[in-house]
Amino acid sequence: MAEPAPLQAAMTDGEAAVLRECFSKAASLVEFGCGGSTLLAVRSPSLRRIWSVESDPGWIERLRIEAEIAAAEQAGRLRLHCVDIGAVGEFGFPRDGSMQAAWPRYYQSVWDDPAALDTDLVLVDGRFRVACALEALARCRPHAVLLFHDFWNRTPYHPVLAFTDWLGSCDSLAILRRKPSFDSAAFEQVRQAYRLQPG
Repeated sequence: MAEPAPLQAAMTDGEAAVLRECFSKAASLVEFGCGGSTLLAVRSPSLRRIWSVESDPGWIERLRIEAEIAAAEQAGRLRLHCVDIGAVGEFGFPRDGSMQAAWPRYYQSVWDDPAALDTDLVLVDGRFRVACALEALARCRPHAVLLFHDFWNRTPYHPVLAFTDWLGSCDSLAILRRKPSFDSAAFEQVRQAYRLQPG
């Protein structure tokens, strides 16, 4: 059987460097969409707790081949959350809407762990990105930093800006934090609009 390709973060060198820097300043991470970023996370000694959400069980098994990821999971430092949203295709997109009722579990279920609510860093780089970001803003403490990958080049993600302050960016990666106050009715309206948008 052929060796799997090396696991690398699907981002620019600059974005990966920003991730490493942010990881080095955080004690915990919730990430939506696992892969090369997960490997970077387990290599960051400051991150004592990591929750990683994924919709593709095959991709989870691929990650577990990596010794560092397997060791972090076995030690309880990394929790891999595989959320069943139905049959998935490339990049974990649902193949059809047959399990649409379960889709919100992708961005909601990780917060069932009370410890995740105290996370100081959230990485959005998987499915249901706007819903993931808004759920994090609703659940996390105000100081939490939100890293949103592929943000600047995908305008459908930009409604998130109405509820966040911009802290910085690198290439397509946005660094955001929840605004101290915003229009809660507008927030709920956007949440409803994106709750079943897997992009």
